[in-house]
Amino acid sequence: MKETVSDVFFDKSYAKPLLTLWMLRFLFELGTVRKLIDDKGVHNNEVMEFLNLDYKNFDTNELSTQLKALHDDFETRADSILVPEPLATNILHLKESLNLNETECTIIAFAVLMQSCPLLNDVADWYGTNLPTSKYMYSLSIVLDKPENAIRQALSQQGILTKSNLVTVDDILDFSFSNRLDLLNRSFSDRMLNTPTTSDEWFKDLVITSPLPELTLNHYPHLSSTLPYLISYLKSVLKENSKGVNVLIHGVPGTGKTQLSRVIAKEIGYEMLEVAMSDAYGNPCSGSDRLRQFSVAQSIFKGAPSLMLFDDIDDIFSVADFSEHHSTAANRKAWLNNMLEINPMPTFWICNYPSELDASFIRRFDWILEVPVPPKTLRETIIRKSCGHVINESTIKQLAQSTELAPAIIARVSKVVSSINHVHDTEELSKVTYGLIDSVLAVQGHQRLHKNTSTLPDYYNPEFINCDADLAHIATMLQQHDSARLCLFGPPGTGKSAYAYWLADQLGKPLHIKQGSDLLGKYVGETEQNIADVFNEAIQDKAILLIDEVDSFLQNRNQTQRSWEVSAVNEMLTQMEAHQGIFIASTNRMEGLDGAALRRFDLKVRFNALKTEQLWKLLISFCNSINLPTPEQKFYTQISNMTEVTPGDFAVLGRQHKFRPLTDIEAVIEALAKECAYKQPYAKNSMGFVK
Repeated sequence: MKETVSDVFFDKSYAKPLLTLWMLRFLFELGTVRKLIDDKGVHNNEVMEFLNLDYKNFDTNELSTQLKALHDDFETRADSILVPEPLATNILHLKESLNLNETECTIIAFAVLMQSCPLLNDVADWYGTNLPTSKYMYSLSIVLDKPENAIRQALSQQGILTKSNLVTVDDILDFSFSNRLDLLNRSFSDRMLNTPTTSDEWFKDLVITSPLPELTLNHYPHLSSTLPYLISYLKSVLKENSKGVNVLIHGVPGTGKTQLSRVIAKEIGYEMLEVAMSDAYGNPCSGSDRLRQFSVAQSIFKGAPSLMLFDDIDDIFSVADFSEHHSTAANRKAWLNNMLEINPMPTFWICNYPSELDASFIRRFDWILEVPVPPKTLRETIIRKSCGHVINESTIKQLAQSTELAPAIIARVSKVVSSINHVHDTEELSKVTYGLIDSVLAVQGHQRLHKNTSTLPDYYNPEFINCDADLAHIATMLQQHDSARLCLFGPPGTGKSAYAYWLADQLGKPLHIKQGSDLLGKYVGETEQNIADVFNEAIQDKAILLIDEVDSFLQNRNQTQRSWEVSAVNEMLTQMEAHQGIFIASTNRMEGLDGAALRRFDLKVRFNALKTEQLWKLLISFCNSINLPTPEQKFYTQISNMTEVTPGDFAVLGRQHKFRPLTDIEAVIEALAKECAYKQPYAKNSMGFVK
């Protein structure tokens, strides 16, 4: 273990006179001498040795007389017994920084030496526990030889020592005397006993200078509508020296919140100090310790041209375990609320889950900024920049589909995979990257990656879709009017999702695809938040949003059985109403949709099985795609009786062909007939639109 100044303190005799004076005052002025010596003998040999009394060769009466004479001698020359160096010089610097008075300086000296001298602790603790605050203040006034009113004022809630959290008196009465007087921390005490230096050195484990950011504003294009105004606001309040300026930056882990605060500080041109997460000896700081460090740093550095960063505040605002009833912040609610209104240095507060914050805290933030997972286009750019040299393009696009894939995950996996790219090829590294990211998402409780194999075949043509609208004309009009809410309904396989792919390609837009099951949450309110998130991301990415199986959320509210089902419908309706992009909902169960939802769709398009003419054209295109000759006209009559064929059946045949080749047109028609036959038993009892 690292040796501290306190551990070797008694090798330094310069503090001994003052320590002796204080010990003697405890013994005689406060009447604890019988804890040291009485008729039965000496009860603490170390204290007697420290006072230079030969307790081995004298009886107790002679020792008591010598002890009293020592006390009288020290009181006679008390005015000449000064705070030792280097503590005195360091306290003088602190006095200038915090504008302290003499009583406050004496209390700091006492607290530092008390924490550094176990024997002074022992003697002080003889005075007892369960001391009322009034009696505690009185005893301090006696030992330090200061007016009691001055001691009370120095340690009051309005005093500098308490407001800065440098020295406080604990309210827990059953604490011992020494434990009631709470100094900032051990390392501060050690530094105050070291060679005189600057306040920056004393408090270097309270805050650290923030490193320069690794990113720039260009890495946050999805926040471009907000950041310029936030930066302007901070420049204004810094110029005016405004107090109580606080910015809450939140978002799921790994989205770049800490980096963003550093980017903003650099953009403004100010240094930033970060509340330390570990002390001088590498030990982690608790939430209450970090709050205290923040308070002291705000007092010490209030005149400095700096911003402050309080990162990872979740441990302060959340309950640590089931044994605790309140969070660290809740236990200090009034104090923290006041601090949020008077802190002299503008502060960034970083958290992952703002729902943990009490409403009274939230309303005191000047600016609340969410840093979400970047939209799909930006995710793809980040993946390509980080991993593009080691993975293939197909994997890049598959990874970018995940709406939970934060930049920090990408960076970490890229570091791992890049370290082995000299021994493995791109295909292998693509699989490894995919697997690593999939595992991280799963452990974090997010939806796992799923490979999107739903791509359009080369022979796709909207003319092959049997519906009650001109799909090509709709695409043309949407190129002029970039907002629509479409409901595509009909039996499975009729081409509803395929049309969304084709439309996105025609409009040159990304397509965001969500299954209804993707949006279901495990906790109260999570489903509604998921619904809101997918609409917001589509807007950010300027993408078409397709929600398949939308009946999962838009079922008739009169038929729901649970309150959360109603809430989900309401949230979906709200998002549909406000959405300014293109939203496509597909369903096989039109009859179960909520009436209010139906009114919100600009166009409802019914998809059906293929007409004979469409079936014939699609058959020709499919045969050509698998290198079969164009079917002869005689086969037209054969397929004219097939009324249940859908474009999805051809997709099934395409997949079958990979492992069970279709060698001629007869085999293709036979396979189509089987697919239709499978539908017949279910068609009779179908609740949807299957005939």
